[in-house]
Amino acid sequence: MTIMCGLMTVLVLRGTIGAGQFGTPAQDFEEIRMHLKSATGGMMLGSGRVLAQVEEENKVGPAKRLLLKEEKDDKDQISSSNDPNKPYRLGPVITDWDRQRQAWKAKNPNVATTTKGKPRMLLVTGSQPTACENPVGDHYLLMSIKNKIDYCRLHNIEIFYNMAHLDAEMAGFWAKLPLIRKLMLGHPQVEWIWWMDSDAMFTDMLFEVPLEKYEKYNLVLHGFDELVFKEKSWTGLNTGSFLIRNCQWTLDLLDAWAPMGPKGIIRDKAGALLAKALKGRPNFEADDQSALVYLLVTQTDEWADKVFLENSYYLHGYWAILVDHYEEMMEKYHPGLGDHRWPFVTHFVGCKPCSKVGDYSADRCLTQMERAFNFGDNQILEMLGFKHRSLISKKVKRVRNDTDDPLQLKAELLLSQAAASTTSNGPKLPTVKPQSLSL
Repeated sequence: MTIMCGLMTVLVLRGTIGAGQFGTPAQDFEEIRMHLKSATGGMMLGSGRVLAQVEEENKVGPAKRLLLKEEKDDKDQISSSNDPNKPYRLGPVITDWDRQRQAWKAKNPNVATTTKGKPRMLLVTGSQPTACENPVGDHYLLMSIKNKIDYCRLHNIEIFYNMAHLDAEMAGFWAKLPLIRKLMLGHPQVEWIWWMDSDAMFTDMLFEVPLEKYEKYNLVLHGFDELVFKEKSWTGLNTGSFLIRNCQWTLDLLDAWAPMGPKGIIRDKAGALLAKALKGRPNFEADDQSALVYLLVTQTDEWADKVFLENSYYLHGYWAILVDHYEEMMEKYHPGLGDHRWPFVTHFVGCKPCSKVGDYSADRCLTQMERAFNFGDNQILEMLGFKHRSLISKKVKRVRNDTDDPLQLKAELLLSQAAASTTSNGPKLPTVKPQSLSL
């Protein structure tokens, strides 16, 4: 622009003072044209195109331009490597992971592999690396991670929050698989990896997973044997919240599970296969939940004996049948039960608060997510002597006066809750068929 202004000044002066001294206006315009041509590398652009390009770049912004470039690079990477004739792998084949872990533990005896006598556990969750399409979704992601941090802090569980796509081909449903594998190999001291979707919340802060129940198993999911193995239902289990052991069996399972996941033609063809093989499944691209059911029903002898489908408590609780009954639960029961009387986990499958479009209305989902968060948060606030004014209110009220012996009061509260949870007997958890896919 400075050069342009200077040239135009010379042009005006020439026209004012006289052509005989400096040259003609036609010669001036020719000089300007040649200068612009050399400045643009010999390529002349029309002023309209230049202005449109500048305006578009200013509109998009540098961050957006970088994001678009990364998306293009991802697409190029997928298109170049997504060969249906070559089985996809999460990484190099490992065949002796159990031996490697034992050797590592022997060399690192000071690294704790248990927490208060229980196998060490790592809760893993995450969200997309970009901001939500629906701005309110970012707020609910914050609520969700706060909820998980509170639970992990109470039960001495480590937590890992991921916001990166570790493998461009395995985005969407499948992003958890490469992440779980990386964390297993990077944390040999951890016995259990606990995956939990961002749209799932703890609603029983006292309940603990009975790990001793799963000594003979390597994968624990909420589900029903009859629905999976007899009916071959794609919603017979849920992969929104599950525990998986850090061992060679798990690496083998991930290697068998992942090949349906790469974006593009592989995922589309696998989705068509799953739609034909599994009961009630629509024909859309392959998802991790359906693929796991398919493995269990087609390779039962290889995997099923190490998989525990849990339904005595809500490792995954379908929100639509739970949230409206919170007030009744609060009146009749107490935390520590984990089942339909006081659900351990409430999972908002189908709500998609981060997206502008979901399976349910946004107003309903956001209201019910607020209620679920406050239901769980009350159990944290009550330790401090407060609770929410209602399950739809962000404001809190005092429910207990401070004492001169706060540590004794805390001990009494925890003991009374623990005693109640171990002495209560209730009806058996009803068999409720899952209604939606874990996204």
